[in-house]
Amino acid sequence: MAHADLIAPRHDTGTPAAAAKSERLPVVLSIDDKAVNLRVIEVVLEPLPCQVVSLGSGEEALKYLLTQPVSVILLDVSMPGMDGYEVAMLIRGRRQTRSTPILFITAAMCEEQDIQRGYSCGAIDYLVKPFDPLTLRSKVRLLLEYDQQKRQLLSAYQRLDEQRDYYQSLLSSAGEGVIGVSPDGIVRFANPATQNLLGMSAEHLVGYPIQQLFHESDRATDWDSSPFAIACRDNVEVLHEETMLYPPGRPPLPVSLRCSPMGGQQQGLVVIFRDIRQQLETESQLRQQALTDYLTGLLNRNGFTIMLEKVLSHAERSHQGLGLLFLDLDRFKEINDRLGHKVGDIVLQQVAERLRGCLRREDHIARLGGDEFIIILEQLESPDRAAYSAQRIIAALEPPLQIDDDTLTVRASIGIATYPDCGRTVTSLIEAADVAMYRAKEEGHHLYHFFTTEMNQRVQERLRREQQLRQALAEQQLFLLYQPQQDLHNGRLVGIEALLRWQPPGQPVQPAGAFLPLLEESGLIMAFGERSIELACRQRAAWLVEGWLDSACPLSINLSARQLADDKLPGKLDYMLKHYGIPPALIELEFHEAALDQHNTKVIENLHCLGMMGLRLALDDFGSELGELAILRRFPISTLKIGQALIKTLADSPRDQAIITATAQLTRALGIRLLAAGVETPAQRELLQALGIPAAQGHSIAKPMTPGELAARFDRR
Repeated sequence: MAHADLIAPRHDTGTPAAAAKSERLPVVLSIDDKAVNLRVIEVVLEPLPCQVVSLGSGEEALKYLLTQPVSVILLDVSMPGMDGYEVAMLIRGRRQTRSTPILFITAAMCEEQDIQRGYSCGAIDYLVKPFDPLTLRSKVRLLLEYDQQKRQLLSAYQRLDEQRDYYQSLLSSAGEGVIGVSPDGIVRFANPATQNLLGMSAEHLVGYPIQQLFHESDRATDWDSSPFAIACRDNVEVLHEETMLYPPGRPPLPVSLRCSPMGGQQQGLVVIFRDIRQQLETESQLRQQALTDYLTGLLNRNGFTIMLEKVLSHAERSHQGLGLLFLDLDRFKEINDRLGHKVGDIVLQQVAERLRGCLRREDHIARLGGDEFIIILEQLESPDRAAYSAQRIIAALEPPLQIDDDTLTVRASIGIATYPDCGRTVTSLIEAADVAMYRAKEEGHHLYHFFTTEMNQRVQERLRREQQLRQALAEQQLFLLYQPQQDLHNGRLVGIEALLRWQPPGQPVQPAGAFLPLLEESGLIMAFGERSIELACRQRAAWLVEGWLDSACPLSINLSARQLADDKLPGKLDYMLKHYGIPPALIELEFHEAALDQHNTKVIENLHCLGMMGLRLALDDFGSELGELAILRRFPISTLKIGQALIKTLADSPRDQAIITATAQLTRALGIRLLAAGVETPAQRELLQALGIPAAQGHSIAKPMTPGELAARFDRR
């Protein structure tokens, strides 16, 4: 008779507390057809940390075991219907309950064959009714501890399996090659990336001597003396940023590689490598781009310098001559101005193609920038060979260029310098060829000219002068003079222009015009420009502290074309302003229209950035070029300076006077400050005043002064 309906099982979860307890405690399943026996077992096991579930038949027990996990089974042998042996065999037949411990409880002493039958059915022990409660409780406690240990062990195995699967997944999906190597240098493991990169199967790799991957042939190699074996023995790491692997039957593979000893009890090495073919190709392309002119595909200035150094070194060792041809296109600026930079770029590309076509394969051509090309003639037997090459270039440029609907004639002037007669260094040869090229231009364009002794003297003087300028910068021989800008109606000071001066030791003061062209050619203009900005900011800060000048009187600093294209210019100015505590509106940056390369995005960005910083921008020498009105519309110009060339012709030119008057009206409408520069005579000053020009500067107003002279002449307090 079943008693499941007579006895309430102790796995009842009618309350939250009971449910929580039910979820935490292991289950002891008690199976007996007599309710009193079940109740006795419940009482006996109550002190144990378990949940006792009492069922009255084997059928119910089997049904319960289909859905619920059980730690220990207490099974009565003699039950109506299905006895304990049958129930035990069915329990052992299921995978989920095969290892669940079964303790038989019987009312009478069994025969030996019954006991053996019970063990064969899966029982682990017998208890005879009436049993000793302490014995039952002890046996169940031991079985529960066994079950707990079994579960912990299974959980540990599961975690190990999960970790193994996780790391195996990582190794399998890694893009880098991973090789496990035994202490004697034999491959024991290779992940899929290794197999793909080397083109070798796992079967081929496992057992393969790893040293053979570092040699082009399969010859025997000495593993013990290899750096990898040493790393394994000394427990150190080996790194190779770039090395080669030689998989059998495949091209060599460039890799970066790290070899590390295994940790813990493991013996051997882990070799991790990465395919760097794409990296090397990218680096090669970047190096090539750094040496190549983007427009023509010729060498650029950097590439040319490296090539000339190499060729000079070879010429010196082999005692051979070489020639340098410096080529400049005649009147190329006119093509750019008339047809635009796009057409100008096409002209440069076609000229480059013609140069390639008329020179030898061993010659080297470079575009230095703009319309300047330079050619290296290797293995030059005599200067006549250089002259012959120059003649071929001039002839190659004779046929007109056809670009869209335009037929253009392009000519070139060529300067020739030879090694070792004209120089033995990169700088001296370039200087010599450059000087010779300018002599060719002076003699009528579309010619070539050799460097001469007289030219050499000029080059030496130029180099000496350049060295003096470098010393001037290092020894602080530079200073500023300040030319006032005066209101033509009330005589008040409305601005000041800072003018750079140089005084060599024991010599008179040098105006900027005496050394500015050399600064531009030598590249020193950037350093001199920065020094000029620093001196001007320092003086404006001093005036600000003294209260001598108010905010309506800016200090103007001249900028060169190179400074205007310097991407670091805004940052440098911002640092100077903050360092000296100067409001941006007190500084005005002055530049010529020729410095405004409107195709240079950096120039455009810098001008707008400087305007947004609050600095004033002054366009100098208005009237000497075309296109200023477009500049006024495009850039945040705050001051317009009429150039001296227009001032000189003003008295005799009603047309120029009309231009000046219209300019004054335009600047007033745009809110732009207007002043005339280079006013040399009182007559010019009076005429400008009559034409409505508000302010001026020049020797008629005041010459450039020191700060002390300026303070004595003008009182702004």
